[in-house]
Amino acid sequence: MKGIVRFTAGIVLAATLLAPFSASAQAQAGLSFGGRITFVLPCLSLLGPSVWTVIVPAPFTKFPAYVWTVATLRGGPPSFIMPDLPPPFHPGQEIAGIADIPFWCCAPGSVPTPVPFSCISSTFPFVVWPPLPGQRMQWANQSVI
Repeated sequence: MKGIVRFTAGIVLAATLLAPFSASAQAQAGLSFGGRITFVLPCLSLLGPSVWTVIVPAPFTKFPAYVWTVATLRGGPPSFIMPDLPPPFHPGQEIAGIADIPFWCCAPGSVPTPVPFSCISSTFPFVVWPPLPGQRMQWANQSVI
């Protein structure tokens, strides 16, 4: 009987100690995406200069629009970072990666606000522009051509 109690206590202790690691791993894992870029638009987000891209998705991807930011890791998972790759810059380019959270950026001529999903015109005061919604690219790898 002592053996069963010890074993159960060991399992409960291990699960309690390892729970934070599994939660952070799930939080860092995102939705994979990939396909051919069909439209690219430079934009501005709360993270700085960004690129809004529309991708003809590969099978099993749900969102066609993604936002590349200066915080996007390039070249692969964090252990294989190659910082010399540029952001996606032309239609026809192949791209694959992980997208994590819903995000938005503002078209040229507008500025993002801290209020979620809102942009204000930089030339006409008090004019609200619709944002460009998409998933934020957590990391991306792309073809050179």
